[in-house]
Amino acid sequence: MRAWTVAVVGLLLAGCSSGGKGDQGPAGPTGPAGPPGAEGAQGNQGIQGIQGSQGPQGPAGSDGLAGAVGPQGPSGVVRVLRQFATVGLTVPGSATPAMLCETPGYVAGAGEVAIIRTQASCSVPSFTGLYFAPAISMDGAALFPVTYSWPDTNDGASTEWRAVGRDHVQALGTGTSYTFAMAMSNNSASPHPSAGTCFCSVTVEVVRE
Repeated sequence: MRAWTVAVVGLLLAGCSSGGKGDQGPAGPTGPAGPPGAEGAQGNQGIQGIQGSQGPQGPAGSDGLAGAVGPQGPSGVVRVLRQFATVGLTVPGSATPAMLCETPGYVAGAGEVAIIRTQASCSVPSFTGLYFAPAISMDGAALFPVTYSWPDTNDGASTEWRAVGRDHVQALGTGTSYTFAMAMSNNSASPHPSAGTCFCSVTVEVVRE
């Protein structure tokens, strides 16, 4: 009896021992997404990118207001006017002088004077006397001579070249428009024979005192 019991227990123990491991089954379906995690800490700043190309120029702005007038500058030469010419003419009588080498116009400022320098060289006929003088026009009026020189007379029997010059200082009126020239005439009331060719030069320095 005892031997039979032992045999039965041995059979039971043999039947209860585990078998070999089977193959892995297929993966189950993906489960639903879990809730988002907490926000992570901010990372370090990246390196600076390269500079982009320059954009197009914007439209011009409107003009600003005009600035205040600055103080008057120091004294000195403000403007220089010059005129040169070569002319041929009959020497007019003293009552109607010829006006030569008229300069461009100039509008005077406050405290200004004009230093007028006139020069001429002419082919002067025999026994002809010539007068030369600076001449001035104001606000478009006719030119008029000032400070005539003594006549330069050719007392010879033939034509001669003569050179003369005359200077004058003229105070200018503020806001008045001026032109300058050289007046030439002879020392009698009637015209003399042609003086031939004359070269004239008028230089005016406008100076602020």
